[in-house]
Amino acid sequence: MNRFPRVMALRLGYDPQQVDDFVRRIERTLGLGSLDGPPVTADEIRNVRFAVTFGGYNETAVDFALDAFIVAIEAKAGRDAQAPARGTADAVPGPAAGAPVRGGGMVVVRAPEGQGSGGPGAGDREVPPPPAAMTPVTGAAASPASATASPASAT
Repeated sequence: MNRFPRVMALRLGYDPQQVDDFVRRIERTLGLGSLDGPPVTADEIRNVRFAVTFGGYNETAVDFALDAFIVAIEAKAGRDAQAPARGTADAVPGPAAGAPVRGGGMVVVRAPEGQGSGGPGAGDREVPPPPAAMTPVTGAAASPASATASPASAT
């Protein structure tokens, strides 16, 4: 199963098996399956290193997803620390709010608890996955005024 886009066969990318195994552990930490070891921490995600292999996963796409998982893990840890012990009868299994869940070429972003207009999953939304390379716009290029300014007004 390809969770992320791959680089061309003659280029190096993250080892797919290592990435898939690590992402599976993260998903289990977020509640998508039974946890069969210690939960993954945000620091562990920040410090993870993958081997590279020809035709592996696109590093930018994997790094972008790992950044999103860090946010989800930290949000879950914050909710767990703030929530008093409560019974499991009202608990709804599933990923943390804001945790991306891949499926069918789209990413499902879970709505924060209490922000849906109905039961569980009511505020969820599907968005396309992030592009392989994202470059922030900074400086003059970020200003809408600079895009509409005429050469005559520059003097």
